[in-house]
Amino acid sequence: MNEKAAKMLRHAAGYRNQTATPGVIPFPGVARMYSHPVYTTRLTKKSSYVKLPLMEKTTKVFTTLKRFVLDGRGKPIIEMNSQPDPKTGIRMPKTELVAVVKPVRLDPKCPKGLYRALKKFAKRNTLLGVGTAIHAAYQKEVRT
Repeated sequence: MNEKAAKMLRHAAGYRNQTATPGVIPFPGVARMYSHPVYTTRLTKKSSYVKLPLMEKTTKVFTTLKRFVLDGRGKPIIEMNSQPDPKTGIRMPKTELVAVVKPVRLDPKCPKGLYRALKKFAKRNTLLGVGTAIHAAYQKEVRT
């Protein structure tokens, strides 16, 4: 895409630059949940020396970290349920549900999202006119 076409598309979308018109990203939503095992952890303190502002000397700072408890072979230990399964009598590992979010997309109504959609149309040579392209881009972004 040449510079003249890009300038025309930016003007049509109302997009200037990243700092003047930042993109609006709504929460994408949860795609699915999956079950993840729970590992045994322990709290440790890490010490480091940091030069704090307005002080000449360095100060010792303690940071609390969460670490995995490792077995003899260096692998993390999985926590087990306290009660065995009533049907099989086997103790199963504890699990927690973890959310996986959908891919993040710009809001199609914001200038940056509209400009990106117009660029896609221009690359495919399906840009009939600025007004038609804006309408098509808006309809396409609303559907997805």
